[in-house]
Amino acid sequence: MFILIGSDGKEYGPATADQVKQWIADGRATLDTLGKRVGEGAWRRLMEFSEFQRPAPISDMPPPKLPEGGAGPGTAGAIATASAAGTPGANGGDLGSGAGAAPGGASRVGHGFAPAAAPVVVPVPVDPRTYAAELIGRAEKLRIGACVGRAWRLTTGNFWAIVGGTFLGLVVLMVVQFIPLLGAIAGIFLSGVIYGGLYFYYLRFARGESPDLGVIFSGFSGAFVPLMLGSLVSSLLTTVGLIFLILPGIYLAISYTFTFLLIQDRKLDFWCAMEVSRRVITAQWWRVFGLMIVAAFLACLGIIGLFIGIFVTLPILFGAIVYAYEDLVNSPAAPSAPALPSAAPGVET
Repeated sequence: MFILIGSDGKEYGPATADQVKQWIADGRATLDTLGKRVGEGAWRRLMEFSEFQRPAPISDMPPPKLPEGGAGPGTAGAIATASAAGTPGANGGDLGSGAGAAPGGASRVGHGFAPAAAPVVVPVPVDPRTYAAELIGRAEKLRIGACVGRAWRLTTGNFWAIVGGTFLGLVVLMVVQFIPLLGAIAGIFLSGVIYGGLYFYYLRFARGESPDLGVIFSGFSGAFVPLMLGSLVSSLLTTVGLIFLILPGIYLAISYTFTFLLIQDRKLDFWCAMEVSRRVITAQWWRVFGLMIVAAFLACLGIIGLFIGIFVTLPILFGAIVYAYEDLVNSPAAPSAPALPSAAPGVET
């Protein structure tokens, strides 16, 4: 699976090699277009990948598969956009062959990629069991102290950006929740979108980037429906578990921790993200649970510090979760993410 950079600096994909070849044949991409495999960090020209060194003629290539519902080209027939506002991955219209911003803010010229129509955000369909199994097989044992330590260094190294961003996101959510009559309902629907943006904001810092504050609200344009549904369904299942048996609710509350990150980072459907999160965390559930206890304890110290201190200690919790995600989902032992199927298999439990 591949992700391409358009001349406007936006990301398009994930897409199969055959779909990228089709885009090349249609003139929407060239062999000089920048791309990378899903899960890789380095961007390269398409001609540097073995799959595109000898592009097949359009007549010899199978047409891109369309999912049920008739979406356009792309993985599952769609062009998924990244969720960082003001950075590669935002929704956008016509992309010609002019200059555009590449990752890191560098200007790229001549790497045109022009979709035939406005991109439609559709989550990437995967088999949760297969996807999670490969991630579990590559992940090392989670180290609680290392995650907390890195979260501390992340916060102190980007103090005002991290603290300010966290404050902004949580204040917006609180303001929404205090709207008369509609606040409670709006808070339920928007909490996942805000938290998903906050986690993605932290993730970008953890990967050495310098995201702007717009990333915190990127979920509103990039993954609103999956984040909203992920929040609603995971909260509902967790609440049911807590009401009836308590322990299953605690299990699910911890197991669904990576849901928002998987939606934002891997562009997964909300249910696939929930299942992949549950399976990956279950493999090291007690370690993740211990991390949450330690990080939550540190976050609670902020309440003791006249409450305002929570905006200093809460980033430790967010950062620790993000680093646990990186260790278990994007393990250094895993050079690339599991291959994504071109059609959505049935969800297994």
